[in-house]
Amino acid sequence: MLQDQLAILKPLHERQQKQVQRLMEEEKALLQEMHDLQEKALLRDAENEKNRSTIKTLKELRQKQVEQLLKLDIDPLDPAFNAAASCEGNNRGSGSKSP
Repeated sequence: MLQDQLAILKPLHERQQKQVQRLMEEEKALLQEMHDLQEKALLRDAENEKNRSTIKTLKELRQKQVEQLLKLDIDPLDPAFNAAASCEGNNRGSGSKSP
């Protein structure tokens, strides 16, 4: 009678042990994936912060440029000024100089 119960319970126990082992392996894989995703999120956050800092710096530089132009009585929104600036930018690499 005890032998019969053991014969029935042993395979069940082995299946449960295998299932526990598979679940533990799955948990380990999921924990690793969570770790990787958290690390990726941290890197993305750092990159976003760097980009925000760069944008802030560029805005400050642009504001200084506008202020300098206004001191020289040049309207930075004047289409004629923007057209002249575009021409200068295109000629910089060509070696030609404006008179």
